[in-house]
Amino acid sequence: MPRIANRLNIEAPDYDALREKAERDVVQALDRVERLDDRVQLAAEIIQQADIEIATYADTRNELLASLYLHDLIEGAQLSQIAGVNKNGLRRLLGYAVYGSAARKTLPAYMSDADMNALAKQMNVRHIKKSPGKQLLEASLVIEEAKARRKAALPVFRRTALELVEKHDWAVHQVAAHTGQTNKLMSEHLKFARKARKS
Repeated sequence: MPRIANRLNIEAPDYDALREKAERDVVQALDRVERLDDRVQLAAEIIQQADIEIATYADTRNELLASLYLHDLIEGAQLSQIAGVNKNGLRRLLGYAVYGSAARKTLPAYMSDADMNALAKQMNVRHIKKSPGKQLLEASLVIEEAKARRKAALPVFRRTALELVEKHDWAVHQVAAHTGQTNKLMSEHLKFARKARKS
């Protein structure tokens, strides 16, 4: 008989709509900037801000997922919806929280309630008791919106950087310095931009 998991009294947001709006807002903001040097700089700032938000909230989100799943025995499908990830994504994030991101391990596909509680104890998974569902939703919203903004800004950043190099005689190191990148990373971005142009 399959286990009957607990559920949170929280409704998952429409992440697709949130992502679309975040991407649209970024594209519109960047389209309004006429000067290429200003546009590439704004795109770089959007990417940097998104990276900071993702890094700030990712561990918290993963810890909340592990606490809710292993201690409170909340249904995995609902946690996926609240976090805005698919089933495989949830297993990967739970693996990060339990084993550490370097371990590249995921949780077993099927565990009993007792197995889940035992794993939490064995791996010292913290039990977060203060509004964990609300905290998970807040962290996930920040992360998913930041990822969408980053996704929208990245191709504009790369295309604009390439245009500065090819049509306006900027050196790679100039674009790198202007946008806060290393020369090596800027070269990688330009390589991706050339590849995208061919496809």
